[in-house]
Amino acid sequence: MSMPRPNVPNRLIEEVESLHEERQEYQAGSFQEALATVIEMATPTISGEVALLVGQGYPDDKGQNIVRLHRETFQQLDVPPGMPVEITGEQTTVATTKPMKKADRNPATIRMNGFIRENAGVDKGECVSVQRFVGGPDADTITFNRTTPDEVTVTLPETNLEDLGVEARKVIHRQVQNRLLTLGDVVPVQPDDGGKAVLLTVSDTQPEAPVYITDSTEIILGESDQT
Repeated sequence: MSMPRPNVPNRLIEEVESLHEERQEYQAGSFQEALATVIEMATPTISGEVALLVGQGYPDDKGQNIVRLHRETFQQLDVPPGMPVEITGEQTTVATTKPMKKADRNPATIRMNGFIRENAGVDKGECVSVQRFVGGPDADTITFNRTTPDEVTVTLPETNLEDLGVEARKVIHRQVQNRLLTLGDVVPVQPDDGGKAVLLTVSDTQPEAPVYITDSTEIILGESDQT
């Protein structure tokens, strides 16, 4: 038994049936069939990768390894908020996701702070590829060197590794624990006394991959930073 024709304008029915025929390459057997096709066309599809424009990060996210995505992007990537994504510009990095604020309605944008832009090798207004990040082994060791001016485009504060104090490794470990890091990432580490952040670069990871920093990960300081 066929369903009754819906009480909608003929012009709209014709448009919906035309869209169905164009998409499916055959005439719909009913308006409901045509409407289902149009709804499918309008629904964001899950994809493994999306291209997004880089926007300014939120002030609340400054210094954190957080990027903001539109709800439609979460649907396309099939990633829930709070999960990491892989971001590729000239370089590749990994960051944790959070939703954009409700007033932020641009689904084609990813918002990231200056450090994440640095780690992805991009600037505001440029394009990055974003995809789900799967895996990430626990780090046995991770090695840091103090970042030098020729390594980055951001303005470096006048700091030294000694500014983190005699227990620099503990300070670093506490601030990077439960975080995913990869080779070449620039990481700001805040001294316990509240002074200027010391910028460190990941110079080695074992195993060699974007790695997850656990409470048992050994923090190593590069030879140039040993005192």
